[in-house]
Amino acid sequence: MTEAYEVSEISKPDAFLGLESEWEALLDESYCDLPFLTHDWFRLWWEHFGADRRVAILTARRAGKLVLAMPLMEARERWFPAPLPKLHSLTNAHSYRYQILLARGEEGSVRAVWEALKRRRRAWHLLELERCPVGYPADQELMSVARQDGHAVGVWHGGVSPYLTLEGTWERYFESLKPKFRSNLRNRTKRLEKLGRLEPEVVSDPSACSAALEDALAIEEASWKGDAGSAIATDATLRRFYAAWGERAAERGWLRLWFLKLDGKRVAFEYNVQYKGVLYCLKIGYRPELHPYSPGQVLKRSVLERAFQEALREYDFLGVMDEAKSDWTDTGRPFTWAYVYAGSVPARLHHALKFSWGPRLKRAAGRS
Repeated sequence: MTEAYEVSEISKPDAFLGLESEWEALLDESYCDLPFLTHDWFRLWWEHFGADRRVAILTARRAGKLVLAMPLMEARERWFPAPLPKLHSLTNAHSYRYQILLARGEEGSVRAVWEALKRRRRAWHLLELERCPVGYPADQELMSVARQDGHAVGVWHGGVSPYLTLEGTWERYFESLKPKFRSNLRNRTKRLEKLGRLEPEVVSDPSACSAALEDALAIEEASWKGDAGSAIATDATLRRFYAAWGERAAERGWLRLWFLKLDGKRVAFEYNVQYKGVLYCLKIGYRPELHPYSPGQVLKRSVLERAFQEALREYDFLGVMDEAKSDWTDTGRPFTWAYVYAGSVPARLHHALKFSWGPRLKRAAGRS
């Protein structure tokens, strides 16, 4: 019953800061528990990317206890003749996953939040939730209650994100990989060893993380990403965000900054976070002159072997499946963008163009 829930909208960042302990308790009880849903992550994200936006975090409580949190912000969707005001998940291109935080057994709170959204005084035509992993009830329940009320909804499929379940031993897993890949990896490792002494290194100490992260960003900037202007180090805001997140993750014991060293020099890296038994790979890079030796794959072998030894339950590659990741796993999780529309004429037109007319025109163009 919706009347059992008290729904509020947080519009001031300071009010969100005061929710830290409740937020973390809710995350522990949620269907989806990820490092990218922690209070720390959203706080740092907002500090670095939230300029000129208005935060709109919806919460639901039952008997005073926080049972749902939907981190949103106000934005504007490009549209003709005028941009559409919308509510967007607290995400951007540097957010890896998103879900509504929903305590187990509290699905009724989603209906209560939806009723509050329908009554919201500040206009919105579109609600967009970005990069939602499939298989969790919160976003599905939201679209279901909206559809029941006659509102248009839509789903855009973003792809498949690869992961590896760490079962059994490293030796058995490695022997299960394709023989050609194993052979190539051994050959490239031997070729690298001819250039100098090869050793892996992992940095997790908060006192060492700042200098290590600078080395990682320098490696990434030296690659093709630097020339393309997409390296973290080429953007001051990104640099500050990843440095701040790395420092906070190290303080909480989550940071695992891996390097491959050649004669003592760091030549490849993985920026990883270890959270509740899962190792998440946020960023990778290697010195471009070593491309023929596949130093990233050589480092990945060390990372995965250590993960097996530490009895972690999963390695999450993040991003989308590609050739390099498929060498290690063929399993992945689909993720989507979820859209819920208000009942306005502009909203209905936007939905028709995005999910009906547009796809039909593309199919017709493909047949011509």
